[in-house]
Amino acid sequence: MKVEIGGVEFVVAPATKQQLLDEMFALMLSKYEALGSTVQLGIKLMVRNKILAPMEEHVTEQFGKEAGRKVRPPRGEDPVAWAARLLMPQIGAMLDNATVILELASASDTITAIGFTIAGQGAGGGSLGADRGDGIGQNGRAEISG
Repeated sequence: MKVEIGGVEFVVAPATKQQLLDEMFALMLSKYEALGSTVQLGIKLMVRNKILAPMEEHVTEQFGKEAGRKVRPPRGEDPVAWAARLLMPQIGAMLDNATVILELASASDTITAIGFTIAGQGAGGGSLGADRGDGIGQNGRAEISG
């Protein structure tokens, strides 16, 4: 993972990237736990049916029934926390190819734009996933201006 600030690129140390992932996981879990039980129930159902069940089906097709069962949360485990734990290593691997870009106003300490690039994307942008139709954009990155 890299961070570019005002045109200067910095490499994020593996331990720092892991700390970022741990903090993202903790923040997601705390926000989820703060929701009401009715909302949590809806999220649990969605995660089970739209994330874990298709994931289990895919793993079963590729590696067999025993491997597919490992995708299921252990009895009594919250499926949302379980799915997040399963996905965090993939997010970490994706960050290895990512650069967060902070653009600064000239002669100022104000950040004027935040961008995100993924290594290997061409100038015409690229797909975010093999089975997705949306792309990064013509300039090779998504931007949030402020």
